[in-house]
Amino acid sequence: MLVVVAILIIAGLATFFVLYLGSGSIFVTSNNQFIPAGEPTEFTATVTPPPFVSTTGVQWDFGDGNKQSSTGDKIGHTYANPGNYFVQSTASLSNGKTVDNSRGLFPVQVGAAPVTNPNPLGTSTSLGALSFNKTQSSTDAPFIGVGGHIAFVGAVAQPPDFEFDNNVDPVANSWVNYTWQVTKLTINFGDGSTLVTNNSRVDDATTNALVADPYMISHTYNSGGIFSASLTVTTGNFSASQTNSTPAKPVLTATGQTQTTIVGLTVAVGSYKEITYSGNVIKPGIITNMEAVTGGYTTLDPALDYESTGFEVISNIYETLIAYDGTSTESFVPVVSDVIPTVANGRVSPDFMNYTFHIRPGLKFSNGDAVTAWDVKYSVSRTMLFNSGSPFPPGWIVSQFFVPGTFIAGLTTPPGCDLSATGCSLDAAQTFSVVDGAISVNNATQEVTFHLITPAPPLLFYQVVADPLGTAIVDHLWLEATGPKLIWNPAGFVDYEKYSALQNYVPAWRNGAVGSGPFMIDYVANPDSVVLKPNPGFQVLPGVPAATVSKVVLQYVADASTRELSLESGQADIAGIPSAHFDVAKRLSGQGLIKIQFNPTLNMFWWNFNLEIYQSTIGPNPNPYGNEVPPNFFVDMNMRKAFAYAFNYGQYYDQILGNKKFNATFGLPFNGIIPKGMIGYQDLSSLNVFDLSLARTYYNQTAWVRDHGWATSGFKISINVETADIVNRAAASAWAQNI
Repeated sequence: MLVVVAILIIAGLATFFVLYLGSGSIFVTSNNQFIPAGEPTEFTATVTPPPFVSTTGVQWDFGDGNKQSSTGDKIGHTYANPGNYFVQSTASLSNGKTVDNSRGLFPVQVGAAPVTNPNPLGTSTSLGALSFNKTQSSTDAPFIGVGGHIAFVGAVAQPPDFEFDNNVDPVANSWVNYTWQVTKLTINFGDGSTLVTNNSRVDDATTNALVADPYMISHTYNSGGIFSASLTVTTGNFSASQTNSTPAKPVLTATGQTQTTIVGLTVAVGSYKEITYSGNVIKPGIITNMEAVTGGYTTLDPALDYESTGFEVISNIYETLIAYDGTSTESFVPVVSDVIPTVANGRVSPDFMNYTFHIRPGLKFSNGDAVTAWDVKYSVSRTMLFNSGSPFPPGWIVSQFFVPGTFIAGLTTPPGCDLSATGCSLDAAQTFSVVDGAISVNNATQEVTFHLITPAPPLLFYQVVADPLGTAIVDHLWLEATGPKLIWNPAGFVDYEKYSALQNYVPAWRNGAVGSGPFMIDYVANPDSVVLKPNPGFQVLPGVPAATVSKVVLQYVADASTRELSLESGQADIAGIPSAHFDVAKRLSGQGLIKIQFNPTLNMFWWNFNLEIYQSTIGPNPNPYGNEVPPNFFVDMNMRKAFAYAFNYGQYYDQILGNKKFNATFGLPFNGIIPKGMIGYQDLSSLNVFDLSLARTYYNQTAWVRDHGWATSGFKISINVETADIVNRAAASAWAQNI
């Protein structure tokens, strides 16, 4: 605003004395709107004062309870805790005025601190997720007026998974089992009010297992300002004695053996707003995907990972020789290979036992190393060598084309054992001969040839080669620089196999990745999150576009309501909403807050019958879940049939999954192991039906009934499902009622 306070005319010369009382404007930017906790960042205040007015200083409020002054326009700050914050900057001017960005606060998303080498026994801490119910809060929350309220929701993002079993007396078979559990959630509203705490409840009186339910509480702010609300999650170390498989209730080991984590959230009370960009976007270039995941990924090593959480990361970082062409399951596009091999082009032998791929020239890994034919051989050879690892590697998928029998292990073949017999292993010389001979490389022409032991049609072989789990191409130079080198001889192959066991995972391979795909690792904080950034050296290919965002934050949150509220409030751009909560998605869509898009995906869900129920992949605890049935309970075919006929398939699809309930298609029934559209599919829809009478008939024919009688009081058996998967939890509960 320009105000002219005096005009004097002297000797015909007009002189203007002008006093500038305006305050100008200020705009805050940063070198990054997403940063990990503990990493410094820099903010810049671009001040535009009125003419002839200068800036004398800048006051900063970082939204996390910390304030600081600067004489220049830049300042550094390190956020100690993850969360969603807003930064206010106030500039003091030489005319005595101030100018601030209260109508355009700068948003900062702080992720969990990087975890470079997680504890192999699991995590003892538990990061929280602090959000709010936008519908039940004052308008425009977290920007509210004085006297407004915020309906906070604090939840556990990932429960601790630490477990250590100590054999204190081998003769007496006595153990002490240590676990960490969440004991309480505490919310600090940031305005000096009394902290509120929600203690965990005992979920299972037998095991003394604790559950920390989401904590929902509304708070009214009676004064204006920038406040830093926070959620503290406290975990405690519990121990239990166990003798001869009889577990005791765990108790807190000792006073003080607790740990805490904190997440924050800025609440602005008064005349505040956040800065927005085109299309009301708050954080352009940053995508936060809050996923329904319990426990994070197993590993980011494509030779070992065999689960969906790791697969998502692997498939965006690594490339394969060929890839599926869009949604087709029968056509493919060349990726690392520059051509699809066929019999016609001479790259597939007429007997379908040799497939040759030519490596696309100029491809680079994200670290600048060239992609070579040797990388292909090295990567797939690792997968075959790791086939006998733990917990569940994918090696069998590709190994079936090259390896006689079932397993590759560093064990001597038993005398008289037929190499092709189920259960036979290969000795060192055979292991080396089979694995090394499966793939040949021509370094001069940059070609790699797969030599199959039996003919396989191209469609079947290509469906396997296009799978990132097992056939993704890893930079072998990076592998050797960050872990043990694969020595190319029999002894070296057998020695290398040991790194496939969970307790021997190489940290750099488990939590790092160097591929040639569109993204690369920014950092990992497993089990809480993985952050991806574009691979600057990625070569755009038909069907494989480049990244269009600067960051992708994959945040793993087990609680469904927290994911939904975060999506509603804008803390998440994408969220995993279970089909059972589709009414929530429709409500948010009706409010114009989200878009619902149905895309077909090739996912299969089934229940496995464990033939060795008490056998654990790690740890000595013979009965970790308190099952009341023998280990061979499901060896009895009649028992498996009884359980199968007791599952209500119609109820699952129509009501639990929600096809009929919501008039939508969330899944399609199929039987067998190969879904429709894949080679080998058979229509087996008539096999599995819900028939309690038939289930009872088979149950009465089991060895269990023979030994215990049919009129028993029942038995306890655990069905393991992810905490985040409320649909499968409901299905398991319904199944239990029928049984």
